[in-house]
Amino acid sequence: MKANMIFPDFVNMINIYDYFLNTINNHPEIIDNRFTLKAIFGCFPNAIWNGGGHFFDPNHFFLQEEVERYINFYNSNGIPIRYTFTNPVLEEHMYYDTYCNMLAKAGHNGFNEILTSDPKLEEYLREKYPNYKYVKSIIGTKDQDIFLDDKYYMSVLKRKRNNDWNFLDTIPLEKRSKVELLCTDPCPTNCPRIYEHYKEHGKHQISYYSFNKDQSECTMQDIKGCFEEKYSKTLRVHIEKEMILKDYLPKGFTNFKISGRFNYGTVIEELVNYFILPEYQKDIRINLINSLVGVL
Repeated sequence: MKANMIFPDFVNMINIYDYFLNTINNHPEIIDNRFTLKAIFGCFPNAIWNGGGHFFDPNHFFLQEEVERYINFYNSNGIPIRYTFTNPVLEEHMYYDTYCNMLAKAGHNGFNEILTSDPKLEEYLREKYPNYKYVKSIIGTKDQDIFLDDKYYMSVLKRKRNNDWNFLDTIPLEKRSKVELLCTDPCPTNCPRIYEHYKEHGKHQISYYSFNKDQSECTMQDIKGCFEEKYSKTLRVHIEKEMILKDYLPKGFTNFKISGRFNYGTVIEELVNYFILPEYQKDIRINLINSLVGVL
Protein backbone atom coordinates (compact mmCIF):
# COMPACT_ATOMS: atom_id res chain seq x y z
CA MET A 1 0.00 0.00 0.00
CA LYS A 2 1.34 3.42 -1.01
CA ALA A 3 0.76 6.85 0.48
CA ASN A 4 -1.02 9.15 -1.96
CA MET A 5 0.42 12.66 -1.62
CA ILE A 6 -1.57 15.71 -2.73
CA PHE A 7 0.78 18.63 -3.35
CA PRO A 8 0.23 22.36 -3.83
CA ASP A 9 0.24 24.85 -6.67
CA PHE A 10 0.13 23.54 -10.21
CA VAL A 11 0.55 27.07 -11.63
CA ASN A 12 3.43 28.79 -9.83
CA MET A 13 5.40 25.60 -9.31
CA ILE A 14 5.24 24.22 -12.84
CA ASN A 15 9.01 24.59 -13.38
CA ILE A 16 9.66 22.62 -10.22
CA TYR A 17 7.23 19.86 -11.18
CA ASP A 18 8.56 19.79 -14.74
CA TYR A 19 12.10 19.12 -13.55
CA PHE A 20 10.95 16.73 -10.81
CA LEU A 21 8.77 14.59 -13.07
CA ASN A 22 11.39 14.41 -15.79
CA THR A 23 13.98 13.37 -13.23
CA ILE A 24 11.99 10.60 -11.59
CA ASN A 25 10.76 9.31 -14.95
CA ASN A 26 14.32 9.04 -16.20
CA HIS A 27 15.83 7.82 -12.92
CA PRO A 28 13.34 5.55 -11.13
CA GLU A 29 16.16 4.23 -8.94
CA ILE A 30 16.14 7.46 -6.86
CA ILE A 31 12.46 7.21 -5.90
CA ASP A 32 11.03 6.17 -2.56
CA ASN A 33 8.31 3.91 -3.93
CA ARG A 34 6.26 4.04 -0.75
CA PHE A 35 4.85 7.40 -1.91
CA THR A 36 3.08 8.54 -5.05
CA LEU A 37 2.16 12.02 -6.31
CA LYS A 38 -1.61 11.63 -6.50
CA ALA A 39 -2.78 15.15 -7.42
CA ILE A 40 -1.69 18.80 -7.41
CA PHE A 41 -4.11 21.45 -6.21
CA GLY A 42 -4.40 25.17 -6.84
CA CYS A 43 -5.98 27.59 -9.28
CA PHE A 44 -5.10 29.95 -12.08
CA PRO A 45 -4.76 33.59 -11.03
CA ASN A 46 -7.64 36.07 -10.94
CA ALA A 47 -10.37 33.42 -10.64
CA ILE A 48 -13.07 34.60 -8.25
CA TRP A 49 -14.01 31.01 -7.37
CA ASN A 50 -10.54 30.44 -5.93
CA GLY A 51 -10.39 29.94 -2.16
CA GLY A 52 -7.96 29.06 0.61
CA GLY A 53 -5.72 31.99 -0.32
CA HIS A 54 -5.97 34.93 -2.71
CA PHE A 55 -4.15 34.73 -6.04
CA PHE A 56 -3.84 37.68 -8.39
CA ASP A 57 -1.65 38.46 -11.34
CA PRO A 58 -2.78 41.80 -12.80
CA ASN A 59 -0.53 41.29 -15.79
CA HIS A 60 -1.71 37.81 -16.73
CA PHE A 61 -5.18 36.42 -17.23
CA PHE A 62 -4.51 32.99 -18.68
CA LEU A 63 -5.86 32.37 -22.16
CA GLN A 64 -7.71 29.14 -22.83
CA GLU A 65 -4.84 27.61 -24.80
CA GLU A 66 -2.44 28.37 -21.93
CA VAL A 67 -4.79 26.76 -19.42
CA GLU A 68 -5.12 23.69 -21.62
CA ARG A 69 -1.36 23.48 -21.99
CA TYR A 70 -0.84 23.51 -18.22
CA ILE A 71 -3.54 20.91 -17.64
CA ASN A 72 -2.21 18.67 -20.40
CA PHE A 73 1.29 18.81 -18.93
CA TYR A 74 0.10 17.31 -15.64
CA ASN A 75 -2.49 14.96 -17.10
CA SER A 76 -0.01 13.55 -19.61
CA ASN A 77 2.21 12.71 -16.63
CA GLY A 78 -0.67 10.84 -15.00
CA ILE A 79 -1.41 13.55 -12.44
CA PRO A 80 -4.82 15.23 -12.01
CA ILE A 81 -5.06 18.90 -11.22
CA ARG A 82 -7.42 19.82 -8.42
CA TYR A 83 -9.10 23.21 -8.61
CA THR A 84 -9.54 25.02 -5.29
CA PHE A 85 -13.01 26.35 -6.05
CA THR A 86 -13.65 27.03 -2.36
CA ASN A 87 -14.33 30.75 -2.06
CA PRO A 88 -16.86 30.80 0.83
CA VAL A 89 -18.43 34.22 0.08
CA LEU A 90 -19.61 33.83 -3.50
CA GLU A 91 -23.02 35.11 -4.60
CA GLU A 92 -25.11 33.19 -7.09
CA HIS A 93 -24.50 35.54 -10.02
CA MET A 94 -20.76 34.85 -9.65
CA TYR A 95 -21.32 31.22 -10.67
CA TYR A 96 -21.66 32.44 -14.27
CA ASP A 97 -18.25 34.11 -14.35
CA THR A 98 -16.84 33.61 -17.85
CA TYR A 99 -13.21 33.17 -16.84
CA CYS A 100 -13.93 30.61 -14.10
CA ASN A 101 -16.22 28.63 -16.36
CA MET A 102 -13.50 28.60 -19.02
CA LEU A 103 -11.08 27.13 -16.45
CA ALA A 104 -13.62 24.50 -15.43
CA LYS A 105 -14.42 23.57 -19.02
CA ALA A 106 -10.72 23.21 -19.90
CA GLY A 107 -10.17 20.53 -17.26
CA HIS A 108 -13.47 18.72 -17.74
CA ASN A 109 -12.06 15.48 -19.13
CA GLY A 110 -13.02 12.96 -16.44
CA PHE A 111 -9.55 12.89 -14.92
CA ASN A 112 -9.32 16.07 -12.87
CA GLU A 113 -10.77 17.13 -9.52
CA ILE A 114 -12.53 20.05 -7.86
CA LEU A 115 -12.21 20.97 -4.20
CA THR A 116 -15.52 22.43 -3.09
CA SER A 117 -17.06 24.03 -0.01
CA ASP A 118 -20.13 26.07 -1.03
CA PRO A 119 -23.08 23.68 -1.56
CA LYS A 120 -24.75 26.00 -4.07
CA LEU A 121 -21.64 26.44 -6.20
CA GLU A 122 -21.09 22.69 -5.96
CA GLU A 123 -24.60 22.07 -7.23
CA TYR A 124 -23.95 24.37 -10.19
CA LEU A 125 -20.61 22.70 -10.94
CA ARG A 126 -21.95 19.17 -10.71
CA GLU A 127 -24.74 19.98 -13.14
CA LYS A 128 -22.51 21.77 -15.65
CA TYR A 129 -19.29 19.74 -15.16
CA PRO A 130 -20.33 16.26 -14.00
CA ASN A 131 -17.11 14.53 -15.03
CA TYR A 132 -14.93 15.99 -12.30
CA LYS A 133 -14.12 14.10 -9.13
CA TYR A 134 -15.44 16.23 -6.28
CA VAL A 135 -13.52 16.60 -3.04
CA LYS A 136 -15.06 18.18 0.06
CA SER A 137 -12.82 20.94 1.39
CA ILE A 138 -11.85 21.40 5.01
CA ILE A 139 -13.67 24.75 4.72
CA GLY A 140 -16.84 22.80 4.02
CA THR A 141 -16.51 20.62 7.12
CA LYS A 142 -17.01 23.42 9.63
CA ASP A 143 -20.03 21.80 11.26
CA GLN A 144 -18.88 18.20 11.01
CA ASP A 145 -15.56 16.41 10.90
CA ILE A 146 -15.79 14.80 7.48
CA PHE A 147 -18.19 13.81 4.67
CA LEU A 148 -17.97 10.14 3.77
CA ASP A 149 -20.97 9.73 1.50
CA ASP A 150 -20.37 8.40 -1.99
CA LYS A 151 -21.03 11.73 -3.75
CA TYR A 152 -17.48 12.78 -2.80
CA TYR A 153 -14.34 11.26 -4.22
CA MET A 154 -12.59 12.32 -1.03
CA SER A 155 -13.18 14.57 1.97
CA VAL A 156 -10.53 16.52 3.88
CA LEU A 157 -10.61 15.72 7.58
CA LYS A 158 -10.89 18.54 10.08
CA ARG A 159 -7.33 19.07 11.36
CA LYS A 160 -8.09 18.69 15.05
CA ARG A 161 -8.93 15.04 14.33
CA ASN A 162 -5.61 14.26 12.58
CA ASN A 163 -4.08 12.39 15.51
CA ASP A 164 -7.28 11.56 17.36
CA TRP A 165 -7.24 7.79 17.08
CA ASN A 166 -10.35 7.48 19.23
CA PHE A 167 -12.11 9.17 16.32
CA LEU A 168 -10.08 7.77 13.42
CA ASP A 169 -10.64 4.18 14.54
CA THR A 170 -14.42 4.72 14.27
CA ILE A 171 -14.19 5.40 10.53
CA PRO A 172 -15.18 2.22 8.68
CA LEU A 173 -12.21 0.53 7.03
CA GLU A 174 -13.84 0.62 3.60
CA LYS A 175 -14.29 4.43 3.92
CA ARG A 176 -10.73 5.29 4.94
CA SER A 177 -9.53 5.57 1.35
CA LYS A 178 -11.94 8.53 1.03
CA VAL A 179 -10.34 10.41 3.93
CA GLU A 180 -7.72 13.06 3.17
CA LEU A 181 -5.51 14.33 6.00
CA LEU A 182 -3.90 17.77 5.91
CA CYS A 183 -0.41 17.09 7.19
CA THR A 184 1.54 20.33 7.44
CA ASP A 185 -0.74 23.31 8.04
CA PRO A 186 1.11 25.49 10.58
CA CYS A 187 -2.00 27.32 11.84
CA PRO A 188 -3.14 26.47 15.38
CA THR A 189 -6.35 24.49 15.51
CA ASN A 190 -7.70 26.67 18.34
CA CYS A 191 -7.50 29.92 16.37
CA PRO A 192 -10.88 31.65 16.92
CA ARG A 193 -10.76 33.27 13.47
CA ILE A 194 -9.83 30.29 11.33
CA TYR A 195 -12.97 30.48 9.17
CA GLU A 196 -12.87 34.28 9.13
CA HIS A 197 -9.46 34.04 7.49
CA TYR A 198 -10.96 32.02 4.65
CA LYS A 199 -13.75 34.58 4.27
CA GLU A 200 -11.34 37.51 4.15
CA HIS A 201 -9.27 35.80 1.47
CA GLY A 202 -12.49 35.10 -0.45
CA LYS A 203 -13.65 38.72 -0.24
CA HIS A 204 -10.26 39.85 -1.45
CA GLN A 205 -10.39 37.45 -4.40
CA ILE A 206 -13.73 38.90 -5.46
CA SER A 207 -13.05 42.58 -4.82
CA TYR A 208 -9.67 42.90 -6.56
CA TYR A 209 -8.68 45.34 -3.82
CA SER A 210 -5.46 45.25 -1.83
CA PHE A 211 -5.47 42.69 0.94
CA ASN A 212 -6.22 44.08 4.41
CA LYS A 213 -3.74 42.16 6.54
CA ASP A 214 -5.27 43.39 9.81
CA GLN A 215 -8.56 41.70 8.97
CA SER A 216 -7.07 38.25 8.66
CA GLU A 217 -4.03 38.12 10.92
CA CYS A 218 -3.91 35.31 13.42
CA THR A 219 -5.12 36.53 16.80
CA MET A 220 -2.66 34.36 18.72
CA GLN A 221 -0.53 36.68 20.85
CA ASP A 222 2.65 34.73 20.21
CA ILE A 223 2.79 34.31 16.45
CA LYS A 224 5.55 31.75 16.92
CA GLY A 225 2.89 29.52 18.45
CA CYS A 226 1.49 28.93 14.96
CA PHE A 227 4.67 27.11 14.08
CA GLU A 228 5.38 25.52 17.43
CA GLU A 229 2.16 23.53 17.29
CA LYS A 230 3.28 21.93 14.05
CA TYR A 231 6.36 20.47 15.68
CA SER A 232 5.04 19.97 19.20
CA LYS A 233 5.00 16.43 20.55
CA THR A 234 2.12 17.28 22.87
CA LEU A 235 -0.12 19.16 20.41
CA ARG A 236 0.41 16.90 17.44
CA VAL A 237 -2.04 17.74 14.71
CA HIS A 238 0.71 17.55 12.10
CA ILE A 239 1.53 14.22 10.45
CA GLU A 240 5.15 13.44 9.67
CA LYS A 241 6.48 11.04 7.05
CA GLU A 242 7.40 8.42 9.63
CA MET A 243 3.92 8.62 11.14
CA ILE A 244 2.32 7.99 7.73
CA LEU A 245 4.36 4.84 7.27
CA LYS A 246 4.09 3.55 10.82
CA ASP A 247 0.60 4.54 11.93
CA TYR A 248 -1.69 5.61 9.09
CA LEU A 249 -0.99 3.31 6.14
CA PRO A 250 -1.32 0.11 8.21
CA LYS A 251 -4.79 1.29 9.26
CA GLY A 252 -5.94 2.07 5.72
CA PHE A 253 -5.50 5.86 5.63
CA THR A 254 -3.76 6.53 2.32
CA ASN A 255 -4.35 10.18 1.32
CA PHE A 256 -2.22 13.05 2.66
CA LYS A 257 -2.24 16.71 1.69
CA ILE A 258 0.73 19.08 1.92
CA SER A 259 0.20 22.82 2.48
CA GLY A 260 2.30 25.42 0.72
CA ARG A 261 0.67 27.24 -2.18
CA PHE A 262 2.93 30.08 -3.38
CA ASN A 263 5.81 28.74 -1.24
CA TYR A 264 8.62 27.48 -3.47
CA GLY A 265 10.81 26.35 -0.58
CA THR A 266 8.10 24.22 0.98
CA VAL A 267 7.25 22.46 -2.28
CA ILE A 268 10.91 21.69 -3.03
CA GLU A 269 11.63 20.44 0.48
CA GLU A 270 8.54 18.24 0.69
CA LEU A 271 9.08 16.73 -2.78
CA VAL A 272 12.57 15.76 -1.73
CA ASN A 273 11.44 14.57 1.69
CA TYR A 274 8.68 12.25 0.48
CA PHE A 275 9.78 11.03 -2.92
CA ILE A 276 13.58 10.92 -3.05
CA LEU A 277 15.76 8.33 -1.35
CA PRO A 278 18.11 9.85 1.26
CA GLU A 279 21.34 9.34 -0.67
CA TYR A 280 20.02 11.40 -3.60
CA GLN A 281 18.23 14.15 -1.70
CA LYS A 282 21.02 16.75 -1.60
CA ASP A 283 21.62 16.74 -5.36
CA ILE A 284 17.92 16.74 -6.24
CA ARG A 285 17.24 19.61 -3.83
CA ILE A 286 19.95 21.72 -5.47
CA ASN A 287 18.68 20.90 -8.95
CA LEU A 288 15.10 21.77 -8.00
CA ILE A 289 16.28 25.14 -6.69
CA ASN A 290 18.19 25.71 -9.93
CA SER A 291 15.02 24.96 -11.90
CA LEU A 292 13.69 28.31 -10.63
CA VAL A 293 16.41 30.38 -12.28
CA GLY A 294 14.62 33.04 -14.29
CA VAL A 295 11.33 32.42 -12.46
CA LEU A 296 11.85 34.33 -9.21
